[in-house]
Amino acid sequence: MVIFAVGVVSVPSGLIASGFVEIVQSKNKARRGEPVSQPRQQGRAGDDWYEFRYSDLEGVDPPPSKLGPKIDRWQYAVNEFLNGKESPDGPEGHTQWTPLSYSGRVFIFAVIIANVLAVLLESMPRIDKAVGNGKRNFFDVFEAFSVTIFASEYILRLFCAPKNREALYSTFIYATTL
Repeated sequence: MVIFAVGVVSVPSGLIASGFVEIVQSKNKARRGEPVSQPRQQGRAGDDWYEFRYSDLEGVDPPPSKLGPKIDRWQYAVNEFLNGKESPDGPEGHTQWTPLSYSGRVFIFAVIIANVLAVLLESMPRIDKAVGNGKRNFFDVFEAFSVTIFASEYILRLFCAPKNREALYSTFIYATTL
């Protein structure tokens, strides 16, 4: 069963990873000022549409929230917590993290690692029989906890997307592309 699950996950992951290599290479070329694979065209920009739109937004402030200045402040605060703040003093792309936002990132990373370990442990019959067979067993409770954490993070990222240049200041773009 575990081998089947690994195969189902690893084959599509490999295909996706090869596509990411092409995207990363085109982004690196764009950062170095080298020509990318496609020239910029009027309207749609093909595979590089995101990079073109992202560069168009350089120096552009996020639009104000339609829900008022209080929500605007919350979106900025949540965005800074989740994504850090670009350092004006450091090199381009350098992000500053507050102790709270750094702790949040470490916590999410720890939950991800704990989920991987839980899946591995649950696949071992001896451990699953000892820990994971009853109602509200450890694995079920941990899974519910993890889903709650990840869903909360995603909802917060959707909330602050209008203040995040990497989301092109759009909740829709964040939800459909990133």
